[in-house]
Amino acid sequence: MRWEVLGVTNVIANFYPEFTGTAGRDLYFANSSNSSSGEQYFQSFDLDTNAFSDEALTGNEFCACGYSGMTVSTPDSLYYFANGGVRFSPGDRAWSAVSGYTGDVEDGENVAVYLDGRIYRVGGREYPGRVSYFDIESDSWTIDGLSSLSEDASQWCGGAADGRLYLFAQGGSTYEYTVASDSWVSLGASAGTPPPCYGLSLHRWGDHLVTATDSNGVALFDLRLLSWEPSRIPFPEDGLLYQALVAGGELYLLGYDNFDDTVTVFAYRL
Repeated sequence: MRWEVLGVTNVIANFYPEFTGTAGRDLYFANSSNSSSGEQYFQSFDLDTNAFSDEALTGNEFCACGYSGMTVSTPDSLYYFANGGVRFSPGDRAWSAVSGYTGDVEDGENVAVYLDGRIYRVGGREYPGRVSYFDIESDSWTIDGLSSLSEDASQWCGGAADGRLYLFAQGGSTYEYTVASDSWVSLGASAGTPPPCYGLSLHRWGDHLVTATDSNGVALFDLRLLSWEPSRIPFPEDGLLYQALVAGGELYLLGYDNFDDTVTVFAYRL
């Protein structure tokens, strides 16, 4: 098992882990529109050609201001819900507004994850614990009638698999939500201590959810045992800012080097 470098590109500042995602065979990453660098970028990396491309900035909501949000990866698009609700369509290489993102739908600092054609959101600054979802096919929102979480899930992280959502508080609680029964269960101490992962929609890699936002390696939540594994996958290099992404069932890392302002794409080879 080893990490393989697929490509390196120069950038003007570090990417934000919450502004990363995948759609199809492309990895995406961006910095904030109010970055200290004074400029914004949004780039993709094509896993078939190993080529980087600049992507459209017009209409994006990648801003560390007002409501914060998290990028949600779906099979063919990226979504971001915070001060505005937007969709990035790789085929058009353009951003567009998501229907109905007004009034009681608007919120930020919630957990947002993709599952079976819907984007679920839990908690938030305005509606702690509320469960809502956006149905991609019908282009519509459901914000009432689902069982709320007993805790305030603001600024947590989460992932989804096999009809269930998993929510993780930094260094604290872990919850499982079953869509079919509209019910919550606390996984308690047996789930272990979640790593720092605020603002992230975690990707599924086989039987695991993955994250890589501290300095200790790729963290793995085992979906069979419903617990964080005690060991990590070591990073390929020390001193980089990492984010773990999954595309086509394969694990990748984005690594930012703040000494030379580069982003490296690594692939994990079994």
